[in-house]
Amino acid sequence: TDTGPNEKFERLPKGESVTITMKPGEEVDLLLSRYECKIYSKDNKIFFEDNEKRSYELDNGRSVVGRDSVSTVMMEPGLRDISRMHIVIEKFDESTVQITDLSSHGTYIQTKYLESHTG
Repeated sequence: TDTGPNEKFERLPKGESVTITMKPGEEVDLLLSRYECKIYSKDNKIFFEDNEKRSYELDNGRSVVGRDSVSTVMMEPGLRDISRMHIVIEKFDESTVQITDLSSHGTYIQTKYLESHTG
C-alpha cells in the first residue's frame, strides 16, 4: 500500500464532496492526513476501517470520522493531524456513499474516484 499522497491519491478539496457507488466487495482506500483508512462494501453493508484496522458499520445518514468524542467513528486522540471532525461520510443506501472533507490536514482519495467528480 502507498504510504503517502502520490499519483495514485489526490487531495479531496476541503468542503467538497465526492459520491461513490460501490460494487459488492469493493474497497476505497483513503488517507486521512497520512493515515491509511478505507471504506468497503461487504454483505450489502458499508464499513469504515480506521488506521488500526478496526471496522465500523456505517448506518444510513451521516457519520463523522475524527478525533472529537461526538464523532461516529472516533480516531485516536493522539493523532494530532487528524481533525476533530475530519470527514463526513453520508450513506444513502447499501452501495452509495458521499465523502466530504472537513479537515485542515487533508483527505486523500484514489484519483479514479475524483475523475467522475463533477463538484
